[in-house]
Amino acid sequence: MLLAAVMSFALTGQGMGGQDPCDLDPSQACTAQRIAMATANLGLTDIKADAEGGAAVYRAFFDDGERYPAVSFERRPDHGPELVLYGKGGQTLHMPIRISLWREVVESSRYAGRELQSDGTTTSCYVQSMTTVQIARPGAKPGAYDSSQNLVVRSALDGAWSRSYSQTTCGGGLTSDYAALLYKAACEALPECEAIRDGEGDWMWNRQLLAASLGLRGDRVAAATLFLQAAEPPHSNDDPIEPSRWDRWLNLGYETRLDWDGTPVVKKGDVAAAEVSPIAAFLAERERTLGRLSFEWTTIGATDPDSGWIEGTVSYSQRQNGVWRSMQAPYRQVWRSQGSNIWKLESWTVGAFAAVER
Repeated sequence: MLLAAVMSFALTGQGMGGQDPCDLDPSQACTAQRIAMATANLGLTDIKADAEGGAAVYRAFFDDGERYPAVSFERRPDHGPELVLYGKGGQTLHMPIRISLWREVVESSRYAGRELQSDGTTTSCYVQSMTTVQIARPGAKPGAYDSSQNLVVRSALDGAWSRSYSQTTCGGGLTSDYAALLYKAACEALPECEAIRDGEGDWMWNRQLLAASLGLRGDRVAAATLFLQAAEPPHSNDDPIEPSRWDRWLNLGYETRLDWDGTPVVKKGDVAAAEVSPIAAFLAERERTLGRLSFEWTTIGATDPDSGWIEGTVSYSQRQNGVWRSMQAPYRQVWRSQGSNIWKLESWTVGAFAAVER
């Protein structure tokens, strides 16, 4: 269930479209194109300007940055080493990191970008992405002696160095290996990502968890526990959802109020195991009337370990003037923790529905 929730968030709003000729091409021209698109999608800094400005940056991203955040380990002038996640819509997350992790990131970058000679072995690869690694290393300080060039550095630009490399994840090369290391290190360094991480995982799992982590707010560790429980609503491609499945998802409190576009539904007291709550029955009736309901969360937050919320959208398809349109409304849920990371829904407000363009 957790995998489906994470995948749902990572893929929200992303059309698959036609395949771009550069999608799996590691050439210099295609790498430049991917960097330009990722810079626009994620708001990345220019790697050459970083180096010339005295920053050390070790960054990786997948494809064109459309679906997953970029991971960047940075040490900028007047700042200690930190982890930065760059997400869509200008989202960023900054976190100081320990010096031992910084040294590991720097040391492990030594062979990023180098090509490995194929041994001719045929392997299976189920998910293929392009990884791009960007590295910036600042030049020496003005006035310092550079023994490698036998000269005194006149400008901070002397010796500033930046590189960008691309490689497919199915190539089994050092660039993709280094990108995987950065994503793993980032997830392990973020408490909220570690809280929703199950076991070691691989590069695919880590990039999905980091994308989900960017959607957490407030007490992010508490929000992560709410994510684990409530991020995946019931869904069905064909048959209507059984009312009992709505009850299992919502884990209603002793008294819970739903306001559906001005229509109130209240559940009071305990519900026998063989029965369904008035809220679950209402949702089942709405789905029979409107068609399949789709719930997508956008943010999950917590004020403290006992109080949390989920904001998102609910949608269904409706035929208007011979054209199918998506009808969408915002919603906000308020949750209370019962201890031991068990959350119960206290209230749920669904706004007015309006047609949206897809």
